[in-house]
Amino acid sequence: MILTDVSLVIRHRLNELSLEQRDLATTAQVTESYIPQLLTGKKAPPMAHRTDMYEKMEAFLKLPCGELSKLADLQRIEELKRKLTGYRQGENTCGNIKNTKRLFDYQYLFHLRKEYFTE
Repeated sequence: MILTDVSLVIRHRLNELSLEQRDLATTAQVTESYIPQLLTGKKAPPMAHRTDMYEKMEAFLKLPCGELSKLADLQRIEELKRKLTGYRQGENTCGNIKNTKRLFDYQYLFHLRKEYFTE
């Protein structure tokens, strides 16, 4: 089974290893409420270059180094593509870029897209 969503991978590994969300939160040094929000999609996975959380989660979940962070970046790229496509079709889903932090995130995602999807 190929999992392409950070929350699905985390949920799958927690179940497979019989681990608790609470223990993952402690290991990743996030609040206990953050993990359920991440797993239900209420919180988007953070960009890999902005946190060391993925390294801690990968070790706890016994995943290869870099797997979650790469997946999170790819997931954000797909979300950005979806938003940009909607914006081009007349939806106002992406028109509220108000600060340089968000602009930087988009620029970084475009850089990753070129890196991961070049032929």
